[in-house]
Amino acid sequence: MGKYLAHLYQKADYVITPSEYSKRLIQSYGVTTPIIAVSNGIDLEKYGKDEHKEEVFRRYFGIEKNTPVVVCAGLYFRRKGIEDFVKVAEKMPHVRFIWLGSIKKWLIPKKLGILSMASIQLMLASLAILKVLFFRER
Repeated sequence: MGKYLAHLYQKADYVITPSEYSKRLIQSYGVTTPIIAVSNGIDLEKYGKDEHKEEVFRRYFGIEKNTPVVVCAGLYFRRKGIEDFVKVAEKMPHVRFIWLGSIKKWLIPKKLGILSMASIQLMLASLAILKVLFFRER
């Protein structure tokens, strides 16, 4: 972060950032202004339960109607918890775990065995069926 940006943050009453990670990053540059991490939200009216979207999502991933689904949306980075996600999935074989996000396939750790990635449209459709959303950031 440039000195100019750090200087601007210092002049603010508060800095609002979307994650604890970015909060720590800003603090690491010596910014002493109070920093509040507020996760990005979604419009619940737009992405509420939708039977049709659930059917499309389950059909795309080959998931039976009563199979529980856990979804995580984010980049495939260690900091985002991809390794924890895989460990949890291994302990719950009766649950379908899907990580949605985009990244160049060669950046995905080989040991994770990730075979494919989903589009943003599928990610948004998945929000209509979620009962569990796995969120982990280091």
